[in-house]
Parts: sequence; structure tokens; C-alpha cells
Amino acid sequence: MPGTLLYYKEAQKLGQKEFRGATLKGEYPYPSVLDEILSDDRINRAQDRGSTHVPLERVVGTRTTARTKAFARNFLPLMGENTEFARKWDKLCEAQMTEGIRDPVLVYEYLNRYYVQEGNKRVSVLRYCGADTVYARVLHVPPEETDSPEVMLYNELMEFQRCSGVNYIEFTKPGSCRRLQEIMGKELGALWTEEEKRDFSSLRFHFRKAYEANGGGKLSTTVGDALMAVLEVYGYPAVRTATEDELGKMQRKVWEEIQLKQEVVPVDLKVSTEEEKKPGLLTKMFSGGPKVLKVGFVHEGRDDIFHGWNQRHEAGCRHVETVFGERIETKTYYVSGDQPEEIARTLIQAAAEDGCNVIFATSSRFQQACLRLAVECPETIVLLCTQLNFHRYIRSYHTRLYEATFVLGAIAGAMAGEDPVGFLASKDDTETDEGNFRIHIAFHINDINAFALGVQLVNPRTRVYVDWFGREGAGPAGRRLAEQGLRLIYSADMSGEDRLGLMLVGSGNRFCLAKPVLRWGTYYETLLRSILEKSFQVQGEETDKAISYYWGFKEGVLDVECSDTLHPGTRNLCELLKGSIRTGCWYPYEGHFFDREGNEKANDHMAETLLRQEGWLMPSVTGTIPTFQEIQAIQEQARAAEEGTA
Repeated sequence: MPGTLLYYKEAQKLGQKEFRGATLKGEYPYPSVLDEILSDDRINRAQDRGSTHVPLERVVGTRTTARTKAFARNFLPLMGENTEFARKWDKLCEAQMTEGIRDPVLVYEYLNRYYVQEGNKRVSVLRYCGADTVYARVLHVPPEETDSPEVMLYNELMEFQRCSGVNYIEFTKPGSCRRLQEIMGKELGALWTEEEKRDFSSLRFHFRKAYEANGGGKLSTTVGDALMAVLEVYGYPAVRTATEDELGKMQRKVWEEIQLKQEVVPVDLKVSTEEEKKPGLLTKMFSGGPKVLKVGFVHEGRDDIFHGWNQRHEAGCRHVETVFGERIETKTYYVSGDQPEEIARTLIQAAAEDGCNVIFATSSRFQQACLRLAVECPETIVLLCTQLNFHRYIRSYHTRLYEATFVLGAIAGAMAGEDPVGFLASKDDTETDEGNFRIHIAFHINDINAFALGVQLVNPRTRVYVDWFGREGAGPAGRRLAEQGLRLIYSADMSGEDRLGLMLVGSGNRFCLAKPVLRWGTYYETLLRSILEKSFQVQGEETDKAISYYWGFKEGVLDVECSDTLHPGTRNLCELLKGSIRTGCWYPYEGHFFDREGNEKANDHMAETLLRQEGWLMPSVTGTIPTFQEIQAIQEQARAAEEGTA
């Protein structure tokens, strides 16, 4: 009823509640002020971006301090009822209820947050009325170009908005915008059609309603981050066509994954085989009688690219069959064809339907298929052989290969004299997920730097030259290094037993002097023994983080074997370094060291570097680090060549 301020009184109560809640938490209870964040000179250089609908949830402050304390930080009013402000506010609310607010407000945009110059009351009324957006003229304040995560994330978001026209979704993890387009099956930078915009807008609207109904408002995880967690499991087609109720069910099934998005470092990196010895769920399952643990192994392809890799894991499978005898039953599945990810999902589901209690997937490209199964069948233990896992529902496992490359670097340095040595590193040019690509590269950079430190340990006079290879194998890259006169070259090619290790190259021949040995049988034995007899904790029992097993010399899953042709002193050096690392007396990254720009790097376990996915090389290394964009260019060339052949 006009004149009674009913709207204002209710809005004021909500504003006072927000104010009290912020104050009790020790947080600033009023809207932020752009003048207190940036200088007048920066603000006055703002660029006019015209008028558009701005998400109200990202209107966080005011341009100046005037009227700031008239509102709580959620823009709901605080001033007394007997004020001119209250009467104007209530009258404006009546107009919104009957006619709608048409005049645009004036806002400054900085790092995807909006600060009101004109129209504070209009923003406040729309917030009270539950509107999603406010029509606004936007003045854009460009951020200073730095390599800070905040600015990099913002630039990625702006690039995404230019091609999609979507400004109402927000992510907190770098790479999410690109990953979203990959999941949708769109080329990076491709313009969205009007139909795609409508479909995505509808999806986001219903997803947000379901998210809030599930209690998402209590989490710091954004709607965008939550949507990505669901898309990673179910894929875009299934999520896009789901009803609001179905979206709510999907969210509840991956709720722990959504909560995990709040973590700054959401990974528990297990660098030891030691675990608590209290019985886990699997112990209880298998302690009642002579039940058989069924174990499935899922490999990618049968061709030469994966032959050596699969062969090693199959040897591990045979090892556990011998060790455990009738206590376990194994079955192997091969994924091959034009759509490996879709086929992997079918086969991994088939493994579960075949009664496999534990599934080892030996290719990182099976991540979504493993995640989908783990969410739908939480009673099945799913382990993915990849360098790092950010998903709560599956576990990953890999080796600390950098320990072996450090020892091999020392062997190379002892033999090199004043000659340089080479390193052939693997870049996965079939990888379509930027996040997975960055993890892949981060691990190989650790191997390169560890190799360089090993070389420098015994021979500070020489350098390490790096070249990269993809699906074509290490041959072309190896020839490039050999043409530069290099004779000692380490190859990280896992595709065959004769392609991995420190090679002596000359006269068209190569001879393996020493090589890393990945003992997958020991790895699988330890994991399965923990399931059968010890404390393997399944989903939700112990930790709220994603678990990645990252084992090496100490755990017996990694070794270095030397040729008998090596000098006895060099073989002794190898054994000394292995033993020192195994017992914890030596760590490859011991001491102070710097990158090639002279920046000092932290002397800590490389786990932190892996989690941050940093890319840097030692000063003694000559070479570059491939980018994801370069990998995409390679994929485009390959597709064009295939189309030309067809």
C-alpha cells in the first residue's frame, strides 16, 4: 500500500541481517568503494563499453564513498524509515512492481566486478525484487597487465565473453572457460550462435535454481565452478537436456566434488605407502569369507604408440596374479577406435557390470569415463594412471620419475666431459584439455630440471639441450639433437623397451647405457594389498580432498638399471644416489636454485610446483616449453592432412 513503506521495511530487515552477519564474521559490512581500490587517474581512463545487462550478483560496490553506508554489502538498505531516502526507495520499488525500471544505471567495471556511479537505489530495489540483472551503461577500467592469476583469469574470461556473448557465468580456476568450450564441442574462439546462447542461458538459469535449492549459497564455490564439476562427469548433451530436478540430482551425486572446488590446493598427494592401519570398507567387505577381489585393467589401443606402455602394465597385472593367486581375479579391456573416450566409457562400465570391484585405467584420457562410473557406482574403486588428479571420486597413481632422471643426469654428466647432453621430452599432442596438458607438461618439466641438476652435480661445465616429441615418436627429435653433435641423449619415449633411457648415439646406431624401470607390478601389489588387508579408504571415508599416489625409489616402484658396459665407478655413483634418495638422505632438489630469468625457486618438495603447474627451466637448460596453443595448431594440421588424404 502506497505510503506505508512496507517494501522498504522488509528490505531494511534483510539489509540489517546481512550487516550483522558480516560484522560477526569480522568482514566489511558495506559495499566496496572503487575510489579506495584504484587511483583517480586509472578510473578516469575508463573505456565506454555501451549499455548491456549486468549480473546483479557481481555489482559489489560504489564508485565513491557517497551513500555507501546507506546499504549493506548486498545493496539492501540500512537507513531509517523516517528519511527521504526511505520514501524515495519505497516509491521506486512500487514503480518496479508496476511498470519496471527502464533507465540504465551507470557502473564502472574492474576485474569483472561492477561499482555504481549513478543508480544505487535502482540496484538496491532490483536486488530486493530478486532480479538477476540490471540494465547498465558500463565504463571499463582495464587492469594492469601482469602475470598474476587474478589478471590471467580475467583476461581468459574477457576472451570467452567476446566469442560467446555470455557475461553471467564466473569461474575461479584458470582454464575453465576454454574447458567449457571443449566440453561443448566448440573450437576455441568460435562465435556462439543465437541458439547456443539461448540454450546455455536456460541451462544456467535452471542449474542455478537447483544449486541454490541444494544449499549452494552456503559455499564459496561459484555457480560456474559447480556447473563445470557436473559437466566433467555427465558431459554437455546430458546436462543441457536435463530438467531442473535432474540437474539437482546430478549436483547431489557430485556434491563432494563441488565442495572440493573451494579448496586452493584440493589434492592430497600421497608420497608414501604408509597409511593408517584401521580397517577400511573393503577390508570389512572381504573379511567375512573367501571372496575374490575382481580387478579390471583398461588400456588404450594396441598400436605401436601404446604398445610399450600397455606391455609394462600387463606385466604388472601378471605379477599380482602370481602374488595373490586365487584371492584376486583379473580381466583386461582394450579401448581402440575413432572415439576412444566414448568407447572407454562403455568398456569401463562393462568392467563394473562384469563384477570388477577395482578398476585400473592406464590412460589419462579415460578421466571423464572413470569419473562418471565412480559417481554412478560409488561401490567400485576407480584408479586412473595419470600424473595428478583433481577429482574427489577417483584416485590417480604415478611414479616420481624425476628421481630416476636425476640419477640418469648424474650418469650423463659423469660421461659427458665438456660436451652437452640431450633430453627428449614427451608433449601429448593428442591432448584436448588444457588443464590436463599443463599437468602433463609440468611433470615432464620436473623430469628435465631434475636431469639438469644431476648433470650439474658432477659436471657444472656442460649444458642440457631439450627437444620435444609427440605421437610421431622420439625419432625426429632425437635426430635433430644428434645433428647438433650430441651423443649422450636421454629419451622419455615410453612406447617401447628400447626407446626409454640414456642413449649413446653415433654412426646411425644407439646404445642404452642406463634406463628408469617402472615397477607397476609392485605398485599394483601394494595398492591391492592395502585394499585386501590394510586401510585403503574409499570415497567419503577419510579425506575431503582428491588423492593422488606419487611413489618412487623409497616405495620400490621405481629403479634405475645400468648397462654392464658402464665404468664401475659410474655404476657405484648410480647406486649411491639411488640409496641416498631411497633413505631420505638426499633429495634431487636440495639446495637453492634459480630459473633462467634469475628468479629464486622455493626449496620444497616439487609437489607444490606440480599442483601450481608452473613452467620454468633451469639456467643450464637450452630449449623451450611447448604451449597448449602450439599443440592445438599441430592438431589442426593433422586434421587438415587427414581431410586432404580423404
